[in-house]
Amino acid sequence: METIEYQLRFIKTQDWAILLFAVSVIIVAVNRTLFSNKFFDFIRLAVSDKYIRTYKNPSNISNGFTIGFLAIHLINVSFFILIILSYFDVKSKFDFIAYIQIFTLFTAYTACKFLIEKIVSNTFEIDSFTNSFLLSKINYKNFLGFILIPINLLFYFNPHINTVILYSVVSLIVLINLISYFTIIKLNQSSIGNKIFYFILYLCTLEIAPYYFIYYLITNK
Repeated sequence: METIEYQLRFIKTQDWAILLFAVSVIIVAVNRTLFSNKFFDFIRLAVSDKYIRTYKNPSNISNGFTIGFLAIHLINVSFFILIILSYFDVKSKFDFIAYIQIFTLFTAYTACKFLIEKIVSNTFEIDSFTNSFLLSKINYKNFLGFILIPINLLFYFNPHINTVILYSVVSLIVLINLISYFTIIKLNQSSIGNKIFYFILYLCTLEIAPYYFIYYLITNK
């Protein structure tokens, strides 16, 4: 008599990821439709600072265009972190619970960092400079989230993550961040010159240190 053995099969659903990509694309489509000129200036941020110069009013932080792309930034940076963790065999890129955890932590980190920056700027009475600086930085981070949409799609639906491509993308992210800082410093050099000590202190504590700790946590699982 044959013995029948039952084995559990774990089915990896991709519906949640497809939904996230769809939400990102829909937000892009809405922003392109409602803010056509603004959108085309925005997507050229890597090669032109026209968008930063044109939309430098601090009130732009809270408008629909910026908030929409901020949502894209949070969704896709969180997803890219999951991709990196899956590359190091820490998490699976299909793990929805892991994504929710990363998204929650990253969103909380972004919100807390923004509040701390506002508190620091108010303490040292550099609000006018900080508001301009934060808006410019948010714009570049939103641009990063935008270009991560096709990159995340490529990594998610490809069964194997190519090491060269992954490190090339990481290098691209670092490059975009460097470009953003260079552009922001160039546009605000008169303000920075008067408060150079506070600016260096700000960069070390709120910009460089967090990336170091994130790198340390990822490489040490």
